[in-house]
Amino acid sequence: MVFDIIVCLRNKRRDGAFIEKLGYLNPQFTERKMFIDVMRLGYWARLGASIHPTVKKNLLKFLVS
Repeated sequence: MVFDIIVCLRNKRRDGAFIEKLGYLNPQFTERKMFIDVMRLGYWARLGASIHPTVKKNLLKFLVS
């Protein structure tokens, strides 16, 4: 199972339309694989987008290791 990391409006459905795909997370790979465009993540954060706690937790795991 692969999870996409996306930008979407808060009032949209979880599986609905999204604005931009920033990356993905594959937790079942032998070594957890994650790709994220940090420049775009920073861009959206500067515009006021909030980062979901699960994405933030996984991003911190990859940055620390």
